[in-house]
Amino acid sequence: MKIKSLIVLFVLTSFYCTSYAKGESKRYSVTGTFNGIETGSISIYGSTIEKTIEIKDGKFFMEGELDEPQFLLLLVSNKAERISGDSRMRIFLDDSDIQVKAGFDKWGSVIAKVTNGKLHAQYEKQLKTFSILDSIGMTKSHRDVARLKGEFEKAELLDKKYLGQGQEFLDILGKTKGWKNSVTFANIMTDNFYSLPLKVAKKVRKKFDKQLESSFYVKKMDKYMAGKINVQVGKKVPDFKFKDEHGKVYTRDDFKGKTILIDFGNYYCHFCVKEVPYVVKMSQKYKDKGLVLLSVSVDSESLVKKDHERLSKYISKHKYDVNRYALSPLSPEENNNTAFSFGIDGYPYILMVNEKGVIVGTDLRSKYLEREIDNYFAKK
Repeated sequence: MKIKSLIVLFVLTSFYCTSYAKGESKRYSVTGTFNGIETGSISIYGSTIEKTIEIKDGKFFMEGELDEPQFLLLLVSNKAERISGDSRMRIFLDDSDIQVKAGFDKWGSVIAKVTNGKLHAQYEKQLKTFSILDSIGMTKSHRDVARLKGEFEKAELLDKKYLGQGQEFLDILGKTKGWKNSVTFANIMTDNFYSLPLKVAKKVRKKFDKQLESSFYVKKMDKYMAGKINVQVGKKVPDFKFKDEHGKVYTRDDFKGKTILIDFGNYYCHFCVKEVPYVVKMSQKYKDKGLVLLSVSVDSESLVKKDHERLSKYISKHKYDVNRYALSPLSPEENNNTAFSFGIDGYPYILMVNEKGVIVGTDLRSKYLEREIDNYFAKK
């Protein structure tokens, strides 16, 4: 009982939000030292900031104007030798003069102590308060692996645990003040959105204050959510425009009356290659029942060609006979829009659509893909 009381007291701690008026900008600076690197560089990625700064004599500095607080991912490079561990640092940037003391842990990974940043301190506190998000992501991953292996009873148990953890997260939120108008929490939610049960994510999103509507993270979350909501079993597949190698454009209407298996992937995706035997085998197995394979390569123009050639060679080598269309978005710039439209959080992403254009299977992989397609055609 004492332990539970301590937890409740901890999560009741409130958070605050720093937001800027529309059109207003604020000055920021980051001053740091790096124990273990004399000369190197740091590549910095944020919602509106993307730059590289130098490490000289073990010191680094950056400053500028900030339209809104934002999370920064910093990738460290050592000129003298390759960093053996994790090279990432994380800072939540606001209009503060932030101080950083960085170095390496015993495993060779970058570690950093960030001070003077009001929102960074809040961000770190929230990561601890909502640490259950890591557990939720891990359970989802274990459930998905069990499905891939065909361990379906284990997957069902893990799914129950996953949904239970989602409710536990909501319970923690209910005892925590200040997150509804917190840009740092909006960022945490964006990073963890795909790990959460959709019902949980929708409940959290509805409770954000209106003052965060214009935040980069809430806008991004809304894009994620729109895709996930649209791509659910029982809903119409989103309309699409994909082209083949000759530039011919195909839309959803071109496949009316056909059952289609849409396989999104890219050339350098190791897991996409591992799914090829399952996708091709099932496409051949049900070809005579009208199953059509749409191989959609989400890549640069040159890699799209390589991606399709690799699959074609596999089909020829194993003498498979499938009804296949080798497609890609209309341009590389459309790749992100495609991912948002279909709620894709990683590749490969495979879904099945029936002859009426209704989604009948999502997140299909390996043994799970085989079972779901077999079950679908067994009922026809």
